[in-house]
Amino acid sequence: MQAAIAAVQRRLRAMPAPPSLRKTNPADQPVIFLTLSSPTLPLSKVDDYAETLLAQNISTVDGVSQVQVYGAQKYALRVRLDPRLLASRGIGLDEVGARSTPTTSIFPPA
Repeated sequence: MQAAIAAVQRRLRAMPAPPSLRKTNPADQPVIFLTLSSPTLPLSKVDDYAETLLAQNISTVDGVSQVQVYGAQKYALRVRLDPRLLASRGIGLDEVGARSTPTTSIFPPA
């Protein structure tokens, strides 16, 4: 299976982490649930901590087959654009989208 992943990986665009294979039993039940909250941090920061530090460290414990983080609240940036103003400056919506992050949604004003 690793050979098949390696063969396909050459055809994929650049990824922050290589694809991985994990064998788990779908009949297994979760052993532990953790709930995280903070009175001072925004939920996006709590989620970042859960994803990057906590989940990665727990997944290295012997006997842990899978760690899943649910209820994520990601940082979002919404951009409202005036298509007429952009057009007057020779800028298209596609150009703005190309310079935005992959998670940014671009909508003309309603």
